[in-house]
Amino acid sequence: MHIKEFSLAMQAHGLSEFQEFVALLESLESVHEESRSRIFHFLEKIIQGLDRAIQSVDAYVERLGVALEIKTHVFGHLPQSVSARADIEELRSKIGDYPYLTVTSSDEEGRAEPLGVVHASELYKPILGTVTVRDFCNREETKIPAYFEVISVIDHHKSVFSSLSPP
Repeated sequence: MHIKEFSLAMQAHGLSEFQEFVALLESLESVHEESRSRIFHFLEKIIQGLDRAIQSVDAYVERLGVALEIKTHVFGHLPQSVSARADIEELRSKIGDYPYLTVTSSDEEGRAEPLGVVHASELYKPILGTVTVRDFCNREETKIPAYFEVISVIDHHKSVFSSLSPP
């Protein structure tokens, strides 16, 4: 693909900076001056134009929606996602061979809106989070999963609690 074709494709996505860069390149042919300073000044304008064009494309592809479209349509990776309300067992069952799952929430129109990711390596750590308990601090009664570490306890009742680290 030539630079002109690329600039037209980028303009179709609302990015005009490559068109401006192509115009600068085309105007280079009209520079017939012997003055080195003018030639170097013009080359500097071309380099700055290319820099702006590259930055505009970078900012465009860094948008989450565009990145997901590239991932799906260019690389053929179907996105795997879970609701923000998914529990650990759902995450572990859905992750399969994927390196991560996208966590989503629904917007007003019911479309999935990405919130972040959960990496596979994080799902199988022995401790996934921390919790503070107050009133009734035994794990059985409060149904605190083993993958949460209790970091503080405030209780005036009789309690049964054991931990490898001091709460």
